[in-house]
Amino acid sequence: MSDFSSGAVIDDDLDIGAAQSRGKAREAAGAKAAAWGGKGLNIAIGISAVVVVAGIALWFMQLSGGMVQTGMRNLSSWGLYITSFMFFVGLSAGGLIISSVPKAFGIAGFGGISKVAVMSSIACTVAAIGMVVVDLGQPARLWELFAYSNLGSPLMWDILVLGTYLILSCVYLWAQVRADAGKMSHTALRVISVVALVCAVLVHSVTAWIFGLQQGREMWHTALLAPWFVSSALVCC
Repeated sequence: MSDFSSGAVIDDDLDIGAAQSRGKAREAAGAKAAAWGGKGLNIAIGISAVVVVAGIALWFMQLSGGMVQTGMRNLSSWGLYITSFMFFVGLSAGGLIISSVPKAFGIAGFGGISKVAVMSSIACTVAAIGMVVVDLGQPARLWELFAYSNLGSPLMWDILVLGTYLILSCVYLWAQVRADAGKMSHTALRVISVVALVCAVLVHSVTAWIFGLQQGREMWHTALLAPWFVSSALVCC
């Protein structure tokens, strides 16, 4: 900061020693980040690639041998696929709620994580839909869900809500980018945030209601699953 009215310069930026020390600190931090991004990131990508290849190979085994390859039976019909579906839906709902609540209610201080939260929400929604497709056993029959859809089935509600949720999350991310660039009013962004918040609560509530219809599970057969799932989603994020 400079005080020109008194003729005295008290700007720390004009201190050559301080400026050099700050420059060296920034270079050290940049070098450390570059080193991690170079070696550490390549290792992470390599491990992820191995996991993806193994997953695809096991999925082809399932397609050729049938769902019996998963070891699931009538007594345990929901295995890792539906468990992962619940996990990803919870993360996606929690991410969108965390991103949309500050915008919807005008709470400052969450701008740094808002776009990251909605990006993670989109990624988790895609992963959740992928788990459902894999659990079908025959992905080629996916079109039958829409050709012979039954709106009286809660599973169909979940499909519609997830599709709408994914589209709305993408629109919400686009609206945030436009608002940051000054090409969209904050009022319009707030309206979209409110709609996104309602949809985020709805998508996890519908998932909870599906589980709540399982009469053979005492702890599941309750209307309290919806708020339980939503609160769990917030804790996960």
